[in-house]
Amino acid sequence: MRRLYNTLYDSVYYQGTRLGLWKEPRRYTLQEHGIQAATVCAAARKIVITLQDHGFESYLVGGCVRDCLCGITPKDFDVVTSATPKQVRKLHRRSRII
Repeated sequence: MRRLYNTLYDSVYYQGTRLGLWKEPRRYTLQEHGIQAATVCAAARKIVITLQDHGFESYLVGGCVRDCLCGITPKDFDVVTSATPKQVRKLHRRSRII
């Protein structure tokens, strides 16, 4: 099942970028966005860094980024990652798969 998912995902991603349906995500530098690490809670930073240290792509996304850009203290933090739920669970024992 996982192999089928990866094949479908790779095919759809490749076709979408090839046909111009979407572009590669743009990554902004600290100088461009100005969000300081101190504005992101320590727990969210730890999760992202742990995932990245283990070779996964991992980013903060959504409302927390918007709030930081607007100078508002975020209420919660959303993380997107290339890790599967089981891989996340292995690295973060207190996490729940929902």
